Amino acid sequence: MKPQHSALSSGAEDAAGLPKRSERWTRGFGWYGGLMLAKTFHKVRISGRERTLQTGPVLAYANHASWWDPIVAITAGRLLFPDRPTYAPIEASMLRKYPMFGRMGFFGVERGTRKGAAEFLRTGLRVMQENEALMFVTPQGRFADVRERPVRFEAGLGHLAARLRRGVIIPMAMEYAFWEEKRPEVLLRVGRPLRIADFASQQLCPKDWTEILESGLEEAQDELRALSTQRAAEHFEVLVSGKDQIHPVYDLWRKLRAWVLGGEFVAAHGSK
Repeated sequence: MKPQHSALSSGAEDAAGLPKRSERWTRGFGWYGGLMLAKTFHKVRISGRERTLQTGPVLAYANHASWWDPIVAITAGRLLFPDRPTYAPIEASMLRKYPMFGRMGFFGVERGTRKGAAEFLRTGLRVMQENEALMFVTPQGRFADVRERPVRFEAGLGHLAARLRRGVIIPMAMEYAFWEEKRPEVLLRVGRPLRIADFASQQLCPKDWTEILESGLEEAQDELRALSTQRAAEHFEVLVSGKDQIHPVYDLWRKLRAWVLGGEFVAAHGSK
C-alpha cells in the first residue's frame, strides 16, 4: 500500500514511509554548518562521546538553549553518527519558513494540536523501527536557560518512549560559554543512555517516562555545568575547532615580534 502523505510533515515521504531526506544535501549542510561553527565559536567540545557508541535505533534528546542548536545538532550528528540517517521534528511553521530542513529529515508538526501530536508519534515510531536511524528531539518545546530547574518537557517525548519496544534513548546537554578566548565555546555532555529493553518489565506510562527523561537531561546538564564552571578542557574532545585569533592586526604584530625575538608565536590567548 502506498504510504499516506501528511500535510504536517515535510511534504513527502519515501517508499518506506519515512520523511524524505537527501544524504548528499544533509552531508553538505553538515559540512557548511561546521564552517559556520568554526567561524563563530572557538571550539565545539564534547564530553562522554563514548556513550554515543550504540547499536540499534537511537533517540537523542537535548535542551534547547539557543538559535544555534539545530546547526550544532546537524554538525555533531554528522561527526558522532556518520552512518546513521538522522530525523527530527520541527514546528510546522518553522519548516514552512525554512523549507531546506525538509531535505535533511526534518518533519513538521503542528504544536499544541491533537493532529500534531498524532503526527509526531506516527513518524517517530516509524523512524525508530529503522535499525540504524537517529532521531533528535528538543522536548522542552521552547528556548530555555541552561540554569533553569527543574527541567520540564512537553508530553510528546514521554508518549513516544512509552510506545517504543527497542532502541536506546540518550540525553545530551548543550551549553554556550565564554572561557579564555575572544569567541565562546560550544559544550556538549552526553548523559547516561537508557535501553528500552531494560524497562520492558516495568510497564511505564508516558508520565513515568517523562519524569525519567527529564531527570536524565537534568543530570547531564548539571554535569556539564560543573565541567564548564571548572573550565575542564581535559574532559572534552574537540569536534570542531575555530581559529585562534585575537585581532588580525594585533596578531600580525605579535607574530612579527615573536620572529624578531626568536620566540614562538601562540595565537591563542589562554591555555584551554
